[in-house]
Amino acid sequence: AAAHSKLTGVESGIYRIDLGDDWFYVGSAVNLRRRESQHRRELNCGTHRNIWAQHCWNKYGMFGFTVLEECEPSKLPVVAPSKSIF
Repeated sequence: AAAHSKLTGVESGIYRIDLGDDWFYVGSAVNLRRRESQHRRELNCGTHRNIWAQHCWNKYGMFGFTVLEECEPSKLPVVAPSKSIF
C-alpha cells in the first residue's frame, strides 16, 4: 500500500521516497509535485530509471514521499540517480 505525500504547497526541495524494508531513494526537484507524480508513474509502469528503486517497488509495493528540506531552485543540490538509493 502506498503512503500519501506530505506536500503542502512546497514547490522545490529535497525529498525522500521510502520503498520498504528500510530502503529509500533521495532526490531533489524544482517541482516536487510533478517529480512525485513522475516517480509513481514510472514505478507503476515498471520503467523507473533506478533499477534498485524499481526492484524495491516490485517487491514491497511501498511508496512514501516526504519533503526533507525546502530549497530555492537555484540552491538545489544535484543528486546522482544511480547513487541515491540506500
